[in-house]
Amino acid sequence: MKKIGYLILYTWVKLGMFAYYRSRKIHGLENIPKNGPLLFLGNHQNALLDSLQLVLHGVRQPYFLARSDVFANALLKRFLTFIRMLPIYRIRDGVQSLQANAAIFQKCADLLGRGEAMAMFPEGNHSLKRRVRPLSKGFTRIVFKFKEDHLESDVYLQPFGVNYQKAGSFPDRTSLYFGQPVSVDGIMAKYENNIMVVNELKSKVHQELTGLTTHIDSTEYERILAQLQMGKVDFTQPEKVNALWPTLTEGQAVKTPLKKSVSFQKVILIIWNFLSVLPWRLYLKPKVKELEFLDTMRFGYALVVHSFLYLLCFGVLLTTMGPELAFALPSAHFLVNLVLVKTFSVR
Repeated sequence: MKKIGYLILYTWVKLGMFAYYRSRKIHGLENIPKNGPLLFLGNHQNALLDSLQLVLHGVRQPYFLARSDVFANALLKRFLTFIRMLPIYRIRDGVQSLQANAAIFQKCADLLGRGEAMAMFPEGNHSLKRRVRPLSKGFTRIVFKFKEDHLESDVYLQPFGVNYQKAGSFPDRTSLYFGQPVSVDGIMAKYENNIMVVNELKSKVHQELTGLTTHIDSTEYERILAQLQMGKVDFTQPEKVNALWPTLTEGQAVKTPLKKSVSFQKVILIIWNFLSVLPWRLYLKPKVKELEFLDTMRFGYALVVHSFLYLLCFGVLLTTMGPELAFALPSAHFLVNLVLVKTFSVR
């Protein structure tokens, strides 16, 4: 029964993601080991949507480690547990809370020992800056715990990069890149000192991540980012962007960005969905204090509210106008939305 429920939820969210984004592209699926212990490690920009990008890639379904504070709400905790998320505690959660991590790391080691896949964001926090931040050593603790219990088994680290063209805006374009898996045994064989192993694992994964997402490693970050934005580069192609930004010189002029304007297509999209847009714009959106959470809140709201409205419309029309119109009208509304989103220009 739980598997059926998970499949229904998976299909529902995947359909929602398809309708929410202008485009979603996935690269490097062939790099993912099909079997055996695997730890996905990715950059973290856009709150829960980063996790969903990975979950919906379709090859292996990982258990996720997420910061403990998102489990504070009892209802949300049940949902997160259902979608295979586990809490990880940080120093800001209190020194005593850190003791709970020992049990979590043991559970992660046990899951890996059964050949399952785990996933976490080793940067430790999220940020919309187009730069890979220094990695924490939390994932190495899981690796060492696994090796303690399964000395003869190897575990692979699977780097992945999540990219957004214009995070925080709707509609948007996104891409997901999978790099080359890293053999833990291969690195441990080089060093006898665990500290050196930890440093090498962190360095190797960080190096991989900087090629899988845009990584502006410069003290002139703001200038370079502004030039890239004015040049309307495609941030969903990180390899090209990473090759371009070091060539941008200080002498190149950066135009003052034009004042944002609302396209005719977006006006139509807003009018077509005014029943859901109005509460979002007037009540919910102003409550989102961090831009990193904006897309997650918007997507979750749109998924739930539109699903409810379509079901309500179907039920009312079914009892008043018959099954043909009950199916046709909600479907027509959804298809118009799909066309508007899929043809929207995102730069």
